[in-house]
Amino acid sequence: EGDMFQVVPSRIYSYKHHFQHNLHQLTFQLYQNLKRQNPSPYMYYINKDVPIVIGSSPESFVKVKDGKVYTNPIAGTIKRGQNKKEDENNEKTLMKDEKELSEHRMLVDLGRNDIHRISKTGTSQITKLMTIERYEHVMHIVSEVIGE
Repeated sequence: EGDMFQVVPSRIYSYKHHFQHNLHQLTFQLYQNLKRQNPSPYMYYINKDVPIVIGSSPESFVKVKDGKVYTNPIAGTIKRGQNKKEDENNEKTLMKDEKELSEHRMLVDLGRNDIHRISKTGTSQITKLMTIERYEHVMHIVSEVIGE
């Protein structure tokens, strides 16, 4: 249960009328294929009616747990290597890319400001700054900001 405030579609698929009779089955198969081919920590399939919404993301905008609020900005992406050496080279390339680093710093600053505004005085902090998280096909620069 919850509210959705923003969805950023990256691909929109539209089915012709002759698919309507098994639209729900086809879209659930699409979701299962996405989950198998590109697993992400946050995936969803919303089947209330048409349109059916399917999504996948490596990031959660905000999380509240045990009296703490968390945000994990992700900015800076590069493909995974074919082997460990290539992965390491791609990581080094990403961590030297000033455009990607600058964008990431901006998102961390925005996250820090947002967390600071809603947290108890003196409790907001950056607990993880510009670390690499690896996923099936890409790696991202990720940080973590928390507050109480």
